[in-house]
Amino acid sequence: MTASLLLDTYALIWLLNGDEMESAALDAVEKAASDGSLNVSAITAWEVATLEAKGRITLTMPVETWFERAENLPGLDISVLSAKILMASTRLPGTPPNDPADRMIIATAREQAMSVVTRDQRILSYAEQGYISAIKC
Repeated sequence: MTASLLLDTYALIWLLNGDEMESAALDAVEKAASDGSLNVSAITAWEVATLEAKGRITLTMPVETWFERAENLPGLDISVLSAKILMASTRLPGTPPNDPADRMIIATAREQAMSVVTRDQRILSYAEQGYISAIKC
């Protein structure tokens, strides 16, 4: 079985848009999807909607329709933000990113033993501290 992967928000955006990703990351994502071990945090729906509302990203369809496309990707599961994950996001060891959504993604990865697929340097630096596993995309 493939290791479970957790896409960060931009990794999901790039995947749905067909944007370029590192080949090793794309291979890992495709393998995880075929094994049913590809995930995205529920906070990603909020983050995509926020980015779109602030004009930081442009979607070609309503955000609700866009996220439905994500939910229907074969092999992709939406990871629930449990109370345990939300509380853990406030007590991460080391020097985690300050962004609350990133902290929730990290806490989800830690609680569910997933590797984060990201290009976010703050998350990659946190992984270098040894607190999570990450794959640069």
